[in-house]
Amino acid sequence: MNCLRRILNLLILILFYIVSVVGITTVVKDSFFAGILAFSLILLAVCLLRNPKPLTPRKYLWPILQLISTGVMLCFAFVLSVRYSWDWGQLISTAYEIAMGDDISLLEYYARYPNNRFWLTVLTGLFRCVGFFVKNPSTTVCKGVSVVVSVAFVQLTIFVIYKTAQKIWNPEKALFVGIAALLFLPFYLYSQFCYTDTPGMLLIVCTAYLYVQYRQSKSWALAAGIGALAALLFQVKVMGLILIVAIVIDSFLSTDSLEKAKRGLINLTALALAFACCLGITNAVTDRTVPISEELSEKYEFPFTHWVMMGLGYGGYSHADVDFTISFGSYDEKFDANMAQIEKRLSEKGVQGTIQHLLVTKVARTWGNDHFAGADYVHRDPVYPGTWMHDVFTQDGEKGYIRDVYTGTYHIAMLLGILLACLFARKSKESDPLLFARTALFGMTIFMMIWECNSRYLIIYAPLLLLCACDGWFKARRHFILIFNKKG
Repeated sequence: MNCLRRILNLLILILFYIVSVVGITTVVKDSFFAGILAFSLILLAVCLLRNPKPLTPRKYLWPILQLISTGVMLCFAFVLSVRYSWDWGQLISTAYEIAMGDDISLLEYYARYPNNRFWLTVLTGLFRCVGFFVKNPSTTVCKGVSVVVSVAFVQLTIFVIYKTAQKIWNPEKALFVGIAALLFLPFYLYSQFCYTDTPGMLLIVCTAYLYVQYRQSKSWALAAGIGALAALLFQVKVMGLILIVAIVIDSFLSTDSLEKAKRGLINLTALALAFACCLGITNAVTDRTVPISEELSEKYEFPFTHWVMMGLGYGGYSHADVDFTISFGSYDEKFDANMAQIEKRLSEKGVQGTIQHLLVTKVARTWGNDHFAGADYVHRDPVYPGTWMHDVFTQDGEKGYIRDVYTGTYHIAMLLGILLACLFARKSKESDPLLFARTALFGMTIFMMIWECNSRYLIIYAPLLLLCACDGWFKARRHFILIFNKKG
């Protein structure tokens, strides 16, 4: 197992070396000052390590910090509020229709993108609850409630990141991780969107929290809990299952005896059973709320090849590619047409062009956006335009350079932290509680190379990004202190 673990760590290191180089280069091109500031701060931190002082947590410090963060996040969510657009707006509008007793006006949309049906069901339930307390609520009221719920999801995510850090490290390091999460601007930019991203990140970090506990106890009950969360992840955000695969791999690699293998098999069975039961229940509820006939699915549903085809275009979403796939009648016709386009695009690029497209173009589009596209989404058709927050935090804002410096500096530090974590993991012989997290990020990166890529898709894995980045800087700090102590 040690050999397999070393091979996996090497592959992760190689990939994140590429990600770091491409991502940081892209950020520096957009904001050169952010690059100078990031590396200046890193140099300053190294100098300060000659006389390290621990960050001492106070009894009520964390609750106060998170309370302040919640207030600030609500300001971001409502001041930067946008009108209905993209998939988020479609789901809010349809959920309101169903909750008010109307027929679904665009059922073909949910036949085309069945992955959104479960979250539509959840939003419908939420708006029906609103209708129970408020007679004939307007769309504005329902949208406002969804914003508050979304902010709650993000704040719970930050809280669980903090609690997970407490399980892995000491209270001082956990406080550092928590503060890093509170300062992560994309959390604030996405907080208004009660779409699959905010509940997805909460489910990701809750699954990580349970697995960190599971690694210590090997409890079948925790394995079953992970299975139930995996089913919800599958329904909310399919790419969340990459984490479950990473957990299974990590669990396998940590098995070093026959007794552990037997217990692991029992726990894997518990996970699978919980996954199947929870998936069956959620499917039944979804089918009742948003029924899609086989005929409708056959006519409108997109095959997975559609997103692979788009990924071989300029890398991201392409309306022309959507129109292309829609133009074919049945599911099989769409599949065949997409496959023909995939072969054509691969042939046009050639081997070298394809490698460059995957490792440079798509990595840059995925990892080179320091605000994870959040500034773009809050820029689209704002409800209250012209505020200073729009000038600073939205894409193309007059003072957007302030945001670029902040997010660019943060992003560079985060990518370097992850790279350091991968580097030290190669040399370490200690127990590695975050191998599963780095494996999940590795899998997510590979997935984005194959699929249609968008830096927004990374937001659900932000909790793992923060944990891994902080892990890298903690290990670098310890390494530098040992060097300084030897010299002293």
